[in-house]
Amino acid sequence: MVVSEADWGPKTPICPVLRSSLYLWRSSLKEFCAQQPIEQTANQNIIKEVSMKRRQRALCGSVVTFTVASLLLGAAPASSADSGGQRAANAAAVVERATGTTDLAASSDASSVPATSVRPVTAAAGADQITVTLPATSAVPGVRAGTGTVVYPGASAGGKADLAVQPTRNGGIRALVTIGTADAALDYRFDLGLPDGAALEQQADGSVNVVKNGEALGAFAAPWAKDANGTPVPTSYRLDGNTLVQHIDTRPDTAYPVVADPFWDTTWKYTKCVAAVAAAFVPAGKAFSAIKGLGGVAETVKLLWGASKASDFLAIGGSAAAEILGISSIQTNCF
Repeated sequence: MVVSEADWGPKTPICPVLRSSLYLWRSSLKEFCAQQPIEQTANQNIIKEVSMKRRQRALCGSVVTFTVASLLLGAAPASSADSGGQRAANAAAVVERATGTTDLAASSDASSVPATSVRPVTAAAGADQITVTLPATSAVPGVRAGTGTVVYPGASAGGKADLAVQPTRNGGIRALVTIGTADAALDYRFDLGLPDGAALEQQADGSVNVVKNGEALGAFAAPWAKDANGTPVPTSYRLDGNTLVQHIDTRPDTAYPVVADPFWDTTWKYTKCVAAVAAAFVPAGKAFSAIKGLGGVAETVKLLWGASKASDFLAIGGSAAAEILGISSIQTNCF
């Protein structure tokens, strides 16, 4: 947008507050630049002074033009960023209302979450890793919002669906799709990177296990979807090679937005935590009394697993927790 001197005034089409301020500021600057009239004279010294004043007036006009252009160009990105941030905050609120937040990992534990929507999510799969590529149709930067959700606003279905990722405390990952309108796509493809020798096995309840050498490394829990009223929406998985395809079967009375969630969960770390606590629960062990005081192995593991970090467990368990955390295998396998 180029604003000429003739066009500049209180009705110039920009933000009203900025418009008024710039109009008054420019008027004052013009008055300053024109304080002394330029007089025609034959005196050589005066001619030189006149030339200097003319250059000063030209410079003042340039400063005004440059400053106005800079302010106008600088205002747009801030407005755009605010708009994107608000969409991300709204999307996170919708997602967290559907999923809850009690099992979300601390933000410092979210290193597996990609910076953009087209890069894969990584998660533990036994002693290996699995990758999940989101069903993005465009590359969108992730925005951390809500309690523990990273949102990619408008990254899927040609802008009609938001994507999100939630790392959970037990090492799992939720890869979420929020469908905004009835005309958005209803099939979403998640390409999976499996450990060498691993395969997908669909179960009767709709869940999908990742199996290697007869051992389940983890599973995508049975699919679910909810509409804006919290009403369940029919949904299912199908396998296409190493791609997990989620279909959401909306109805004419479905309230939008709809949230759907492939949830990768691994029991591997939890199993190791249980084993570490059980190994320490022997009469001769230094943590035996502490574990017994917290209610035994099962209750101790429950407290450990519910704490996002060791300091949270200490706050709950006090001196007994300190005794238990003195066992290095518990520190390693439970946090």
